[in-house]
Amino acid sequence: GTRSALRWEIFSPRLLIHPLFRRVFDQSPALGQQICHKAVSTTDLADEGVLFQAWFSSDLPVMYFLSSGKLSYTHATALESEEVGPGSWLAEPLLWTSWIYRGDAIAQEDCSLLVVSAKYFQDEVLKSSLQKEVRRYAEQFVKWLNGLEADGLTDVSTPRLVKQTVFLTDSAFRTRVFGEPEEHAYFKTPSHSLTPNGTCEFGI
Repeated sequence: GTRSALRWEIFSPRLLIHPLFRRVFDQSPALGQQICHKAVSTTDLADEGVLFQAWFSSDLPVMYFLSSGKLSYTHATALESEEVGPGSWLAEPLLWTSWIYRGDAIAQEDCSLLVVSAKYFQDEVLKSSLQKEVRRYAEQFVKWLNGLEADGLTDVSTPRLVKQTVFLTDSAFRTRVFGEPEEHAYFKTPSHSLTPNGTCEFGI
């Protein structure tokens, strides 16, 4: 409908900064429109407002895209904070797995963010023809997280993380790879997509 088309027009350009979203929206605009309509909302954060804090978890897992404003992010193991500006995303692991925030994110000025619900994002993907590709991305993302040292785990889209998401997206959308997914020791997918053996089996 008109409302769905309007949300697509407003939200999609801001989500396209992420390689996976860009690939999904390019291959299936219909899925992209459903994601924007069902899984994406907006929130505003006033100056000095707290988006999240280290060592806390979220009861309603969401990923954030910063549309405007500036955030200060301080990793729990860091002495200094880093500035996070528009074009950045935060808390992507919550789309795919259980996650405890690794730092504090605090507004340095009034901010606007897009909020992507992990549950509704996955619900829409599971009904689409791209579920296998997105599931493979999720599996490999979780595998990559498990290979990082504790101080390498972060909530923000650092250059290293951006580079990795580009690589994982390209890998996930190549010729389909058959075989059993690997079991991951530490990070698990959210309960609504968890298989009995605890593997990262998004979409089954």
